[in-house]
Amino acid sequence: MEKPIVTKNYYDVAKFLMEYPFNASQVGYSYLLKSITMVLDNAGKRLRLGKDIYEPLAKELNVGVKHLEKSIREVLQTVSQNCYNHKDVQYPSRAIRNAFEEPTAKSFIYAIVSQINLDRNAKHLNFN
Repeated sequence: MEKPIVTKNYYDVAKFLMEYPFNASQVGYSYLLKSITMVLDNAGKRLRLGKDIYEPLAKELNVGVKHLEKSIREVLQTVSQNCYNHKDVQYPSRAIRNAFEEPTAKSFIYAIVSQINLDRNAKHLNFN
């Protein structure tokens, strides 16, 4: 059976990121979206961002790991600046706000994964 093009995790990540002023035309946006999805896909596993996420993703996309990392850093810098310029941006938690205001790839990715999992659990428990 062929793997679906859009999985539940990919959809949830894309939906979450669309709430914020990303420049989706930056190549790093798609790398970031796929990185976060890969972390969600490997829930419960202890992951190293470089070895377990970036290396396989770079290989899949046929790009260098350093290019992938740099592109993700650039998109995070852009969204951080966009959030600073748009004071009306609402964040679901302090962790997400901090991830957007002073983003590092690792803190950003894991904050988003945590928020998505929290939102899913809240829906499952009928808190929303």
